[in-house]
Amino acid sequence: MDIAERLKRCLPRGLILDLDDHFRASALKAWHVIRDHTGLVKKRARRIEGVTRFQMLEQDYETVSALHGGVEISGVLPGTNHKIFQTFYRFGPHDAPGVVIGLAMMPEPSKLPSQNITRRAGVTLNLHLSPGFDLDGRGIRDGDIFAVFLVARDPARAGHILQMAVGVIESTFEQFLFYETLD
Repeated sequence: MDIAERLKRCLPRGLILDLDDHFRASALKAWHVIRDHTGLVKKRARRIEGVTRFQMLEQDYETVSALHGGVEISGVLPGTNHKIFQTFYRFGPHDAPGVVIGLAMMPEPSKLPSQNITRRAGVTLNLHLSPGFDLDGRGIRDGDIFAVFLVARDPARAGHILQMAVGVIESTFEQFLFYETLD
């Protein structure tokens, strides 16, 4: 399977462009809010900025993904008993393999994001799940892959993003099977 081709076929170009615009605007807004309204010293302000930035990016990710036709997946990953705490979205044809996406922050460009319960559940899709019950026809399909929108903040410039990328992480969470910047 050609991962790049699957991503290009299933993820709408407008989704990528809108996420890029929203993420950059929200990162800057988070910095302005913390800088202008908290009175915190730089070290504490940067910590709070990170939490605020992620919450804003996650909200943008959910809003934009739904706007571009992503099917929301939350609670338990369909066809598994894996609980997820962040929302995923599925893109692609209803009757064929597609792409399930999530969101994560990278410590720096090209570095794997930290593992959490949700991401560990997501990468299990990359083992090629066997068919399961999907009574409403809107859930995960056999052969779907899990990709992550990855964001790395710019450590030199507060309120800025250094890099955004799409990555597919292998099921053992040890390396990327695919990694491409959104530039």
